[in-house]
Formats: sequence, C-alpha cells, structure tokens
Amino acid sequence: MAQCAFPGCPKPAFPGGLYCSRRHRDAAPNQVKICEYPECGAPVSAGLAYCCADHQKAVPGIVRLEQTDAKYQDVLSQFQKKWLHSTNYPNVQYIFQVLQPRTAVAAYQDYRDEVESRGLFVAKGFEPGNQQRRFHGTKRACSLGNDGSTDLCSFKECCLCGIIKTSFKVSLAGQNNPWHRRPGRFGRGIYTSATSSKANDYSKNLPAGRSRSKAMLLTRIVVGKGEKVTKSEPLWKGPSPGYDSIIGEPDPKRKRLLPWTGLNYDKLVVYKDCAAIPAYLIIYESP
Repeated sequence: MAQCAFPGCPKPAFPGGLYCSRRHRDAAPNQVKICEYPECGAPVSAGLAYCCADHQKAVPGIVRLEQTDAKYQDVLSQFQKKWLHSTNYPNVQYIFQVLQPRTAVAAYQDYRDEVESRGLFVAKGFEPGNQQRRFHGTKRACSLGNDGSTDLCSFKECCLCGIIKTSFKVSLAGQNNPWHRRPGRFGRGIYTSATSSKANDYSKNLPAGRSRSKAMLLTRIVVGKGEKVTKSEPLWKGPSPGYDSIIGEPDPKRKRLLPWTGLNYDKLVVYKDCAAIPAYLIIYESP
C-alpha cells in the first residue's frame, strides 16, 4: 500500500488516493489536485473534484474493471477464498468500482480518521481506523451490472442502487426478509460479512427469478475496536461503551444452533452511516 504523500507522514494512503486523510490532503504544500475519477490522474482546478463534465456525471455510479486490472483480481481472489459454504464458488461475470459522492466519501474518511485518532491502529500494524473490507448482500430490482450495464435505476425497492447513490443508511437497514418481522441479530445496523457465501444469502433479485445473475457489494468498513459476541442480541442499538462495532462469531463450543440465537458464520455490524461505504460491485452467476 502506498504511503501518504504528506511530508513526514508514515501512514498508508487511502485506497485510490495520495493521502491518509482529508486533513493531510488539504494541508499538503504545493499539492496538485488530481481528478477523482478512477485511473484518470488528470490535474483539476482548485475547488473541483473532476477534470471534465463526463467524469463529474459518472458520480454516483459504477465503472467496469477489466479482468487484467489488479483491483479486479484482488476483489475476485477475496470473493473466491471467502466462499466458505459447501457449494463451489460461482463464476464471477463482472466487477465494478463504485463511485460515491464526495459528501459520502468525506464523511467516511472523517469518521475513519476519528476512530484512528482514538485507537492508533496504524501503529499496531492495521489500516487507519482498522479499516477492512467486507461483503454485503442486498435487494436488486433492476438489471444493474448484467451484461456490463452501468445504468442506476430509480426504483424505491432497489436497495442496491440506493446504496450506490447515497451510501449506507442505518435508518433504511433491515428491508431484507425476515427483518420486516425481526430487528436483526444485533439490532438495526449495517450488516456485512467476511464470508462471501454468507452475504450471498442476502443477495436478492426482485422479483425472484428475474435474473440468473446476482449482485454483491464489497464494502470498506471502519471496524475500530470490535466487540466480539457469539449469540444474538436483537435489542442492541450499538456496541458496548468503548467499542466501535460488533463482531459476531460462531461459538466453537456450541454444536447445535437454536433458532435465531447462535451464529453459523461471521457478521460485522456498525451503527453509523459513515462507518461503511460501498467500494466494489460483484456480478456473479446464481449458485
């Protein structure tokens, strides 16, 4: 990972950027502003984020990655290695990079920097704020990603396009079944998993069967100091004081799971909108 370009800073740069934080980016001496569109690299005028109208219009949205792209191969490898269910991992058809509005990116970076300032995770060998990547399955009511399509829809029930447009919203969490009846294993929050095959359980096409492909997000998420638990706590509204997230893990001592109590795969839950941001969209054959 590249080092922050701010003079004397040893921290790693934010993925896809030159600096570790907005503070260092804005304070860097004689800095040249670079277009934020992926792989562009063109200089931009002060106060602007993009070099041209076409790049500006592409946000929010998705950009298709070629199979030869290192980011494509990195995401593909994580998806395949973390498919832990007994079925073989499905064929990946497309991988896209998600382009988020500057407001969403800035909110995420500010929160990550805040958690880092409290936990000093970089000094312990972690990414800033203990940032990690996790999978998230949700509802798709359109054909985004199919055959390489990059057109976002405006259907209210399409959670996928909603997340890409505005990032995650805790207030909208829980629209996947069976959340209309229950508040979730750890209350209302943003749920992700290191296990791609577990996230697949929550990846839905609306109406059911409308597509032979499925969609899954790979998110960046600020774990910070995670509180590890092994049983469901559906009334929780957040982690215990001093923690930033909930890390749900299977109990190795529990051989038989009671309904809605134990966990069979990992879950990572955060309770702030700014604690997670979609990074990549994976389109794959329905297993």
